Amino acid sequence: MVIAHSKFSLGLPTPQGESRIWERAENGVYACILYVLSGKSVREQARETEVYISQNPPSDVQSLFELLSTITTRNDEHGILSAVMGVLIEGDSLSVAAINGGVFLIRGTKRGTLLAPKPELQVIQGTVRTDDVLVLYSGTVEKQIQLLLTKGFAFDQVQTLAQAFERTIRRMDNSEMMAAGFIYNSGETEEAVEEAAEQAAVVGPSAISKLISSLKQIPGIIFKIARFTTVGLLTLLARLLRKKPRTETFASADERPSGAKNMLRSLIHPKKTYVGAHISRKQLVLILLFLFITLCGTVAIVFLNAKNTEIVAQVDQQLAPYQQQLNTLEQQSQQEPAQAYIGIQQLIQDLTVLETTYAQPVSAHKKILETLQSAQTLAQKLLEAQEVDQLPIYDDLRKISPTFVTSAITTNATEVVALDEQQQYLIRYSLDTKTGTQIALDSSTRLRNIVGLDSSVLGLGDGIFVMTGEGEASAIDSILESSTDITNSQLIGSYQDYVYLLNPVGRVIYRYERGPTALRNRTAWIGSSSGVPFSDVTSMVVDGSIWLGTKDGRIIQLRSGKVVQFDISGLSEPPDSTVHLATKVDDPYLYVLEPAKKRVFVVEKETGEVAKQVQNTSLGSATQIIFDSVAQAPLVVSGSLLYSLPL
Repeated sequence: MVIAHSKFSLGLPTPQGESRIWERAENGVYACILYVLSGKSVREQARETEVYISQNPPSDVQSLFELLSTITTRNDEHGILSAVMGVLIEGDSLSVAAINGGVFLIRGTKRGTLLAPKPELQVIQGTVRTDDVLVLYSGTVEKQIQLLLTKGFAFDQVQTLAQAFERTIRRMDNSEMMAAGFIYNSGETEEAVEEAAEQAAVVGPSAISKLISSLKQIPGIIFKIARFTTVGLLTLLARLLRKKPRTETFASADERPSGAKNMLRSLIHPKKTYVGAHISRKQLVLILLFLFITLCGTVAIVFLNAKNTEIVAQVDQQLAPYQQQLNTLEQQSQQEPAQAYIGIQQLIQDLTVLETTYAQPVSAHKKILETLQSAQTLAQKLLEAQEVDQLPIYDDLRKISPTFVTSAITTNATEVVALDEQQQYLIRYSLDTKTGTQIALDSSTRLRNIVGLDSSVLGLGDGIFVMTGEGEASAIDSILESSTDITNSQLIGSYQDYVYLLNPVGRVIYRYERGPTALRNRTAWIGSSSGVPFSDVTSMVVDGSIWLGTKDGRIIQLRSGKVVQFDISGLSEPPDSTVHLATKVDDPYLYVLEPAKKRVFVVEKETGEVAKQVQNTSLGSATQIIFDSVAQAPLVVSGSLLYSLPL
């Protein structure tokens, strides 16, 4: 694409992807914007960019700067790689801005001066004179352009520049995103300028030059093999196709020339001495087949290397914005570590997809892996740095009962229900009003374990009980009589119309149907053959799946009566001590308390990725973690205190 003007001209080789030039002359102000796009939905984004430029034409340096910044941001939001350059000429005043590209200035016979070499946007101002040449280029072709422009060529005419420019562009690897153009401030006629600009507007290297470029990257030994194989193959093929063997026959042994005569005949008739003269046709076929296979293998290696080179270039192109984003997140981590951590998690997901896409060749995969590992390292540093000085106290249950110490605690949709250490009374604490009521227990219940339902609570003691009513009017009714199985069990929780119990002695998880007044139809939902470490379970929650926490730090997921593989990733120190769990049905996260390491970490249920970690010395004495359905956040329990977590 070429735009020529009596004031200046610009020639552009068409790159892979899309490129556009836009120029405007008004009140003596000339603006030229070159941008290169590569990625998905390029053409649609190019059209949107052109519309945006036409609606926001730059009239001064500040507007040029803002325009290029906006173009880059819009492209980044659409996942499109871009290099953007802009030039503003007002009289003799020159302003240059570039992102992921640069601009060279050639003044007379002087060498090219690099004006904007850095990836970030910057503006450089100066003056422009007659016969000055500005060369705009995208970041991937900087070396080739620099090589051309630093040789000290005297571009006294625009045609001379165009010819040299064309030769350089034709040698470039078209697999990369590239663009380049030049602006020539000249007193020549518009026709001459336009003709010269057309010369520079080349499409890129031919298929032959691309192949030669790829071949040059193959070690020299392969060329030698290919040359030897080709020569030998052609020679033997000619020998095989001859109608008669090139040998002489004699009527008798006496007519056969002696050794000396044979040597003399060889000197006089050199054409009778040739490769393969004394090789049988069968041997020739075998040798021919061997050489043909060798040649095919060599050609395959050449084209495979060319393909790999192209893939590596594509990876470099796609990896560039991720690397730039990683650098930005590293800087952001100093001021806003929480926001940076969210960004780095998304970056890790994107890089993981890219790594899966480019498993081969190894060189391309290695580049992605290095960037991914750098992102994971930064995420780990941010995660480990999230230690809070002091946990905020949510409330103290001693305001309801001065001597209260928690032995068991749970939540439902509106309240916290806690069992005292002596198992003599319950506290019902409203999450809305932060007030509570003490409920005395009948000694016959002997409650030791409680779990929340939607609006009530189940308790396990000498049988299973349900608590209904509100405040002092609370009632505790039996819904399942005591038995040996119940005595040795722990309540896991309730989901929909089912209640789950874990019996570590019998190595089984029971499931009951929950009726209006009783539990019924017990089934062995998980048995001893499942591999569940029943005796090690320390915490249990239900959200459709059953999650079990163990005293050695394992988290086990049970779904549809089967153990599901669940691995935690993203922690430098994986859990290896007692863990307590909390979650709710619609929450995508599992909240894990590990008192021995004085921490709470948040795990994505779907992937096992750790999304956040909080460390504090107060967590070392914590005994349980519950979920506040009103605030939609976990609470940590220590004695009578409830701590909120800054998540």
